[in-house]
Amino acid sequence: MAFSPAKTGSNKEVLFDSFLGLRMITLNRPEKLNALNMIMTRNIYEKLIEWKKSPLAKIILLRGINNRALSAGGDVVAIAELCRSDMEKGYKMAMEYFELEYRLDYLVATFREKPYVSLMDGVTMGGGAGLSVHAPFRVATENTVFAMPETDIGFFPDAGLSFFLSRMDGEVGKYLGMTSERLYGFDTLISGIATHYVPSDRLDSLIARLSELDTNDSSSKDYFDVVDRAIDEFSGEPPTNYKYKLGGETRQAIDRCFKYTKIGNVFKALKREGTEWANSTIDTLNRRSPTSIKVTLREIQEARRWNILQAFNNELNITSYFLKTHDFVEGIEAKLVKKPPVKPVWNPSMTSQVPNELIDTLFKTSEDSPQLNISDDFIPAEYENYPYNYGLPAEIDLKKSILSCIRNDVPANSIRDVVFDIFFKVSPNKPGLGIKLDDILFRRQLRQLKN
Repeated sequence: MAFSPAKTGSNKEVLFDSFLGLRMITLNRPEKLNALNMIMTRNIYEKLIEWKKSPLAKIILLRGINNRALSAGGDVVAIAELCRSDMEKGYKMAMEYFELEYRLDYLVATFREKPYVSLMDGVTMGGGAGLSVHAPFRVATENTVFAMPETDIGFFPDAGLSFFLSRMDGEVGKYLGMTSERLYGFDTLISGIATHYVPSDRLDSLIARLSELDTNDSSSKDYFDVVDRAIDEFSGEPPTNYKYKLGGETRQAIDRCFKYTKIGNVFKALKREGTEWANSTIDTLNRRSPTSIKVTLREIQEARRWNILQAFNNELNITSYFLKTHDFVEGIEAKLVKKPPVKPVWNPSMTSQVPNELIDTLFKTSEDSPQLNISDDFIPAEYENYPYNYGLPAEIDLKKSILSCIRNDVPANSIRDVVFDIFFKVSPNKPGLGIKLDDILFRRQLRQLKN
């Protein structure tokens, strides 16, 4: 079936289309990798509110204009320019932008009236990640490049990613947030960033299929399940000889080194490892803003206790500090403005010089702390875990099944098949289930050998 949407209104930087019951947002700023400015963000927010109320709209879909990028994030270059030219005026405008961006991301995170699908085809970073990771359906392709690059530019993981990263398997979220490490393609599925993996040449067919899914109740779990199965119809297999980047011994080292709450202990643990990966990670952290990595470590640790609304409000409070720092403007100018990029001069230049009292202050709120301006257009939600999981099973759930097999004396050589069958029956068309399960079992064997 040919995909030919009807226009429902747009400006040149974001397009809004309608195709039967499908409502589609296309980010159309390719020269900036679809970086989100204030106008784009406001238009998307207002259109989502409109579609949220429309009985004719059944599914919301977000995509980029091409496969280079869904979105590289917020237009931080413009924000840094504002702050540098006129701090008082620039700060006020920047805070207005970030409040709107976080409010839009919070709308996505609480959007239960109908399925929301993000096609993460290409670069999906920062604000682009914020428009995606809170969605129940997050589709990766072979072109997907995910990262939260904020510590590399003197900022911190925002757009609700404190909530998302803190709930990833083990200490992977801390590692990704502090290092700004990139994940590609199928790795985003295994890590839980994406819920589905669809080759990019099948996306148009997927969009057409989704447009055909009619219902009288777009908010029902049954309809969400139908959407899940429809996306699964287009799933692709992992690349030939695929190996998960953060699996095996690397994952064990991540958990050992990033389990700490103090940055000095993280560095000490990495030095004890003494491996090529550990030394590379130390070099990476030393290139990041010391303030940023220290705040990020605390942020992701604290976020494990936050609900979704607290996460956004606390991030907005931290943002109000970072916009006034040297590192925010310095990092953006050095990394994104100057050609070629240069090494930023961070101040303070070492994590030991970042006062612990300052970090403590950032995580204290009062009645005067900035908060999201939530209108009556949607009902706030304060959940502590995402209400839907259409991706691979969480590691903790797979481990529970493995331990159950052990307690019930299932032969060791049968545990893998028993656990696989349990989860395969629930989601029979999820590529990557065996890969994730095998990695957990392999790490278990490594621990037993070392003990």
